[in-house]
Amino acid sequence: MTIFFTADTHFGHRNILTYCNRPFSNIGDMNEAIIQGWNARVQPYDTVYHLGDFSFGPNPSSYMDRLNGTKSLIIGNHDKASTFTMHGWEWYTDYMELRHPGERHPIVLCHYKFQVWNAKHRGAFHLYGHSHGNLPGCRQSLDVGVDNVGFAPITLAEAKERML
Repeated sequence: MTIFFTADTHFGHRNILTYCNRPFSNIGDMNEAIIQGWNARVQPYDTVYHLGDFSFGPNPSSYMDRLNGTKSLIIGNHDKASTFTMHGWEWYTDYMELRHPGERHPIVLCHYKFQVWNAKHRGAFHLYGHSHGNLPGCRQSLDVGVDNVGFAPITLAEAKERML
């Protein structure tokens, strides 16, 4: 089993193409590219932590049903109750400190970027979304939103490689 992280997929959000200058000709192409990128990396037995803004628009379950893995949601500002309470999430919350296998310290997960977080001074990592690559991380933090990491979920090892 592999653990992956992602954020800000914004399935069904037509205006995100313009807001974030996403390289897709239309929303259908974007949705399909993100689903294909996700499923190319994530197997059915893997775990994905989605750090918010899963979808924006009607019928979010139409995307959820097509995505591999056991999925959990850290709620983002665009995630309505119809999104975070739908079938398909293992669980959902606003904030989590994850004990990742092989890591000594927790990984702090939130939709929003923090400047300080629990155990930062002891080497803990912080993964976030929301900023669509506009707020740089540091040696211990990274925006794992799809706009910042190639439109597919990434592992903690891959996130560490991207940290400054």
